Amino acid sequence: MKCKTVDLMDNDYDVVIIGAGVIGTALLYVLSNFSNVEKVLMLEKYSLPAQLNSSSRNNSQTLHFGDIETNYGIEKVKETRAAAEMLCRYMDILPPKARGRIMAKCQKMVIGIGVEEAEAIRARYDEEFLRLFPDLQVLDRRAISKVEPNIMKGRHNGEEILGVYAQNGYMVDFGSLSTSFLDGARDGAHRPNAVFDNPVHSISECQGGYEVRASRGTYSARAVVVSAGAHTLSFAKSLGYGDTLSIIPVLGRFYHSKKVLDGKVYTMPRGKIPFLSVHGDPDINHANQTRYGPTITPYPFLERPNLSVAIDNLKSMGLDYDTVMSYSKIMRNGDIRHAILRNLSYSLPLFGKSEFVKNEVNKIVPRLTARDVHEHAGEGGIRPQIVDRKKGEIMLGEGKIKKGGLVFNITPSPGASSCMKIAFDDAVYITNHIGAKFYRERFMHTFHTG
Repeated sequence: MKCKTVDLMDNDYDVVIIGAGVIGTALLYVLSNFSNVEKVLMLEKYSLPAQLNSSSRNNSQTLHFGDIETNYGIEKVKETRAAAEMLCRYMDILPPKARGRIMAKCQKMVIGIGVEEAEAIRARYDEEFLRLFPDLQVLDRRAISKVEPNIMKGRHNGEEILGVYAQNGYMVDFGSLSTSFLDGARDGAHRPNAVFDNPVHSISECQGGYEVRASRGTYSARAVVVSAGAHTLSFAKSLGYGDTLSIIPVLGRFYHSKKVLDGKVYTMPRGKIPFLSVHGDPDINHANQTRYGPTITPYPFLERPNLSVAIDNLKSMGLDYDTVMSYSKIMRNGDIRHAILRNLSYSLPLFGKSEFVKNEVNKIVPRLTARDVHEHAGEGGIRPQIVDRKKGEIMLGEGKIKKGGLVFNITPSPGASSCMKIAFDDAVYITNHIGAKFYRERFMHTFHTG
C-alpha cells in the first residue's frame, strides 16, 4: 500500500525500530554507539522493554554456544559460538554490579539416554568437535553422578547414559539485558528516542522511505527494522513480503521444583527437531529452584493471554490452501505428531502434570514426583515456528527478510544469544541503505570479533 509523502518535522527519523525486546534494543545500542545515524526511534507497545519473549519468565535463560546443542551442524556451531562470544564481550565492558544482574556462570550438560542416543553422542563429539571446544568432557555414568548426582539417583542400573559436560556455561536474564542495551543507547553519541505504550498499527511506503502509524503518532523513516516477535511476519505481509511463509504459534510453559540440578541439563532432540526436547535449568532470579521445559503446545494467539492479537495471528498464519496442506504434511511427521499430542495431554486437569513429570522431567531427574513439581501461572512465552508453505516444512533456524531499507526479524535463531551479531548485521545493512557510516573497526575491536 502506498501513502502520501509525509512532512512531519518532529517525527522524521533516519531509522525506526519496532519492538523493545533484546533484538531491537541491541540494534538501538549498536546504532547509537557505532554509527553516525543521528535520529533513531524505538517504538514499543508495552510500558517497559522485554515484556514478551525476552522476559526471563518466558525463556530458558540460556546463552547458546553450540557446544551442547546437538541439532547444530559444525558450521552453525562456529557461527553460534562467535555470536555468543560477542555478547560476552559486551558483558565484560559493564560494571561488575550491572553484569551480575544480567548474567551468571553455571555448568551445563547434554545427556544421551539409551543405546541410540548414547551412540549419537559418541558420533557427534569426535576429535574435530572437541578441538573446537577443548574444555568439553564426555562423561560416563560414574562421572555424571559426580557433577549432577540427581541425574543418576533412582535411574535403572541397566539404562545406558552418556553425557557431555562444560564447566563454563552461562544463564542470562535477557529482559535485564534489554534494559542494559536501552540505557547504553541513551548514553551513546546520538541519544535515540524511545516511546513506550505506543503500539504500531501499520507500516506503509512513502517517497524516500516509510510511514509508521502508531497509537501516539505517525513517524517517517528512511529505514524500518521490525523485531516484534511473532507479530513481525504480519507486518512483513502487509508490505507484500513473506507470502510463502506462515507461523505456527507454540506455547512454551515451564514447571518448577526445588533446586535439584547444579546447572543446565539438556536432552537429545527427538527426530533431530530441537523444540521437541525438554531441559532442566537453574533460574537466574530464583537460585533455590530448577525449571523444566518448555512444553510445545499449539496456541491460537501470538501472545499469552492477549486475545486482541487474533487478527495479527490470522495474517501471520495465512490460512489458505497451501498453509492447510503444509500443516497437514507437518503433522504426518510421527515425531512432531506424537510430541504435540503428548504435550496437549500435559495441559489436562488431574493427570496432565503427572504425565509431564513421568515423560519429561524423569528423563533428567528420575526421583521427582508430581508432588515435587509445580507450574507458575502465566509463565511461558509464545515461540513462533516458521512454516515454508510451498515446501510444507517447518523452517529451523533464523527467519529474516531484508528489502529496500526494511528488515524483519521474524524468529532469530538461536535467538537472544545472537542478539549482538544480529544487531551488527542489521546495522551494516541499514547504514549502507541510508548512506550513513558504521564504525566497523571500532565495533570489531570492542567485541573482539576479528
